[in-house]
Amino acid sequence: MEAKTAKQGWPVRVDVFGGAALRGKDDGLPRASLTPHERLPRMRISLRKAATSAAGVATETDVMPDVLVDMGPAIGLRGTDGHAWSTTFYLDEDPRPNDKRKFIVSVEEIEEFAPSSYGHEPVTADEAKKAKPANRGPRYAARLEIKG
Repeated sequence: MEAKTAKQGWPVRVDVFGGAALRGKDDGLPRASLTPHERLPRMRISLRKAATSAAGVATETDVMPDVLVDMGPAIGLRGTDGHAWSTTFYLDEDPRPNDKRKFIVSVEEIEEFAPSSYGHEPVTADEAKKAKPANRGPRYAARLEIKG
């Protein structure tokens, strides 16, 4: 975490590193014809504020809309090849926890799959091929508190 900037606020950078399963070229979805880079999963990253009211009621609110992050270039970390997803949020207030509130980052790996249901059924094979893929998941999720 860096210091607050005059224009953007307090930066909170989120980096996810690891392996990812590559979609097969024959999976039938429109993305299957794309490059391997474009056939990797995306990360849905969100930022929430957790607080406790004077009455002792715990609340959580979204600070910003969810961000869908595509994979960045392949990188090496500790001698291991893998993939990286990264984004930065900018907050109006210091994200370090205090006695009134704390911030939580949620990261979910999601993939695009064919829809599991359609607006009208049965559908023809052509309608199924033209259907827009839907984000599904998460395959895994992590919930992390921002520490001071």
